Amino acid sequence: MKIVDVKIKNGISKKIDNQNTYRFLCPEDLEVNVGDYVLVDTKQGNKDYHNENFRVAKIFAVQEVEFESLISNKNKVKPYRYVVARLSEINFERRCINTIKIRSKLIESYQKMDQLSRLRMKKNKMPRQPKTRSNKKS
Repeated sequence: MKIVDVKIKNGISKKIDNQNTYRFLCPEDLEVNVGDYVLVDTKQGNKDYHNENFRVAKIFAVQEVEFESLISNKNKVKPYRYVVARLSEINFERRCINTIKIRSKLIESYQKMDQLSRLRMKKNKMPRQPKTRSNKKS
């Protein structure tokens, strides 16, 4: 059985190197190496409420362990969450960079549309007509 030390990626534009390290169990049939990106099964919350989800993480260490040593009392770290899948590092990093570029272009387009909309509103704004009193018949 393998245990991997990973650091969770917290967004497409944030660097991963300064995060805490977490341990996950890795299925024996999944071939992973240091530097690989993986999809990990995570749990957030407290004893009354928890939310299970997936997170992307980068592997910083891989170690082979015997199942018996894993469940013994000598092992202080007992990972119970799993690596679900390995992601292609090249494609993942490229996708993050492309997503940042697309998001920047989209935000820029939205800002231009907002500016044009404000200009149109100013241009089309009609001056107020003075109120006139209607002639009352006495």
